Amino acid sequence: MNKRGLKSRRHSLKTPSWAEADTKATKVLDGFHPEIAEARKREQVKKEAEEETTIEEAVQLWLDRTEHMYGAAPREITGRSSGG
Repeated sequence: MNKRGLKSRRHSLKTPSWAEADTKATKVLDGFHPEIAEARKREQVKKEAEEETTIEEAVQLWLDRTEHMYGAAPREITGRSSGG
């Protein structure tokens, strides 16, 4: 019986073995440890920072896509020379 006077429940982890279920449960419980939670948060922030696109990258992606869709712009518009 728990605090509310109810029977304790068991939840399925959909694993074929007790050892695998124990491993999953340990990972969940370890996630409540402050140091592990902080490390997990730092890892998430690092991953999000790596996925961010800079302004220069965004402009270059737009230029490449526009050139692909509409062809290259005339030289006088871009200011680029053909080297000749």
